[in-house]
Amino acid sequence: MKTIHFIRLLSIISLLLLAVIFLPQFIAEVQLPGLSPQTNQLVSIAPEEITAVSLISPSNEIQNLSKNGENWQINGVDADVNMVQKLLNSLTDARINSVAATSEANYEQLGVSSGSAQLVVITSGAIDKTIAVGKPGSTLNTFYAKDADKSEVYLIKGSLLNILSQPIESYIASSSAAASAAATLAPAQ
Repeated sequence: MKTIHFIRLLSIISLLLLAVIFLPQFIAEVQLPGLSPQTNQLVSIAPEEITAVSLISPSNEIQNLSKNGENWQINGVDADVNMVQKLLNSLTDARINSVAATSEANYEQLGVSSGSAQLVVITSGAIDKTIAVGKPGSTLNTFYAKDADKSEVYLIKGSLLNILSQPIESYIASSSAAASAAATLAPAQ
């Protein structure tokens, strides 16, 4: 009787040991269909490499954030560093959860069509990347987005949609010079 229990115990320990050895490798290789580890980010540019961001509303109002040395400006006015950093982090931290659609017929429903999406144009060096940000997803901190160069619409996990919903005045630095300029801040055309 003791030998049977000992053999069972030894078998269980062996199985657990094999699971500890092989399970991490198996989990690392499992991916969502159509996604590779290199493409699970919405934007694969480091925040410090981004030199400009243009926010284009569905009504074509344009807000231009640009890096001027170590400082950021929005439409020529000093920008709040913390707010800009939140935007940059939300862009680079956004993760693709799944492919939501591959057909143009679904763009309007998901809010990524040309008349309903907010466009975010990210500049890094000589490269521009345009993202169409659509409607919120059905779970917290999810939304639909489409890379302008691709037909797929993705369900994205991240805070980008929340950051984009902030009023443009929240991007303006609170210094007295910037505050007085805020009164005359208008979207670029």
